[in-house]
Amino acid sequence: MTAIEALAVQALTGFTIGAFIGYAVRKAVGFVATLVGVYLLSLMALSSLGAITIHWQTLYSLLQQLLQWLGVATSTATEMLLSSTPLTLSFVVGMAFGLGFLHTVNPPSRHFVKRRVRKHVE
Repeated sequence: MTAIEALAVQALTGFTIGAFIGYAVRKAVGFVATLVGVYLLSLMALSSLGAITIHWQTLYSLLQQLLQWLGVATSTATEMLLSSTPLTLSFVVGMAFGLGFLHTVNPPSRHFVKRRVRKHVE
């Protein structure tokens, strides 16, 4: 196996694994986002009915702490990707594809489907 063939195998393997993991992550994130949305909607409904009291300032500060932690986590991931091999680089591209970042910007509309043409019967 030549060096180019080995590089192509690494790139294809990384892309394929990344695409599968990205697709799975996209589905999992969608499911979790739905659950969190339903939970927050129920909290807001109970709050508006006066059944519970939500301390919005505390919730806001917790969200700020989470975003600061995520900023640290993403900066270390970026440093790791900068020193990447062909396998990890193609993995990242495959994961971006699986997450849906590399799909077409304007997908074809479902409204423009092929219509049935009625035959004019005399």
